[in-house]
Amino acid sequence: MSFLVGNTALRGRMQYSYRVNTAEVLLIGEPRDAMTARRFVRDTLSGWGATGHEDSAVLLVSELVANACLHAKTEVTVRLRLGRGKLRIEVGDRSSRSPLIRNYGPQATTGRGLALITALAQRWGVQTVGTGKAVWVELDDDDARNHDDARNHDDARSHDGAGSTMANVRGSAR
Repeated sequence: MSFLVGNTALRGRMQYSYRVNTAEVLLIGEPRDAMTARRFVRDTLSGWGATGHEDSAVLLVSELVANACLHAKTEVTVRLRLGRGKLRIEVGDRSSRSPLIRNYGPQATTGRGLALITALAQRWGVQTVGTGKAVWVELDDDDARNHDDARNHDDARSHDGAGSTMANVRGSAR
């Protein structure tokens, strides 16, 4: 027997295949990029039929991009990868400084981003990429299905149906 993984045919006793979707957008590193990143995530997940991840993914990418724009002050890359039971969001910049979890007082208007990420994502971390870094988060499919079930019972919820295509979006299905 043989099976296909990506574009490589392999020989073995079992037969299976899986699909991994990826997409990427390059942003210029300005505060309005958080809005562009939210639309990119919403449109991409909708195109993949993975709307169960949408609310959490939009909130997570918004926080990560806002932090990158504020602290790194460089171009920002947002990458999405959906496959093997999880959605991975990576936000990369050209700063080597890792984010820090901080404890601010209740009146502070900043410093809660990583606490929010910790609460929403099943896993998150930072990896070195070239001379910069990528902060990544992962959401599991089980959580998306649970979220979809809750969403289906909420008839009053409104959804942004904007579906514009951005010229600087690169995506592929493998």
